[in-house]
Amino acid sequence: MQSFKQVRIFQVPTAAVSGWRAQIAEACARAGWEYAEIQAGETLDDFNDNSVVVGWFSDTGDARAHWIVHTASPSHVLDLLINDGFDEREAVYHAGLRLAIASTVAERGAAVAYQSDPSLKIPGLGHVEAVGEGSSACANPRAAAFALYDRLPTLPGTRVAWGVDMFTYEKDTQGDDRRIELLGRRRLLFNGPNIALPPGVWVAKARFKIEPQDLADLFIEWGHGADAVYLRHEFVRAGKYELTLSRTWTKVEPADFRISIMTSALAGWLELDEVIVERAPDN
Repeated sequence: MQSFKQVRIFQVPTAAVSGWRAQIAEACARAGWEYAEIQAGETLDDFNDNSVVVGWFSDTGDARAHWIVHTASPSHVLDLLINDGFDEREAVYHAGLRLAIASTVAERGAAVAYQSDPSLKIPGLGHVEAVGEGSSACANPRAAAFALYDRLPTLPGTRVAWGVDMFTYEKDTQGDDRRIELLGRRRLLFNGPNIALPPGVWVAKARFKIEPQDLADLFIEWGHGADAVYLRHEFVRAGKYELTLSRTWTKVEPADFRISIMTSALAGWLELDEVIVERAPDN
């Protein structure tokens, strides 16, 4: 096969990764290519042509290389992280970061392949066949919140529904009951789910029911940490409401939607239905 420039394979973590890496390393050895595995933060400067570097990269700006995103279903990513000892909230956070970076690399022009495919095409090496440990067939219940990463990249028009179970509430609730009592002081009522989003304009549309006693002064935010867009509104009538906030992500960051009550209340309640997140056309 003809000589080719450097190949970089960005792999999202699943149980199938070890098998894929063994096969890629074997194909490199047969062809006399250099093979290496790398983690985020390690340098990519020390590799020559006819090399394959596999891993999770924080620096994806190497224009000399041919980039491949080797992705998988979000359920398989979540399963691996949970099996490695992360609790569910931590797994959601770390899975989101890896999938969002993978989407960003794909949007820059990288080829996209899936770990469920029977083979992986590597320029200069040909097709590498899949063998080894497979991924769990059981769907993780939180995977639906990652549906925007089922196919990469996540382009404008991609949307996902975040259900009530993806958010963190001020106190424990039972079953599907997400009714939040407004009685009490000024405070955060709920927030989440801290799933990372790739760069772009992202719109959050929240649907909820509210029954204030006289007035519920709510502060609604959409963003990352203190860097958020917000809306403050006094609700005086009971009913179903829908509100929309839009924010531009300039880099991969976790997304947090939160609602706080800004004045003390003697009664009333709020119940979240869902938050619809959609990528809008870039400005």
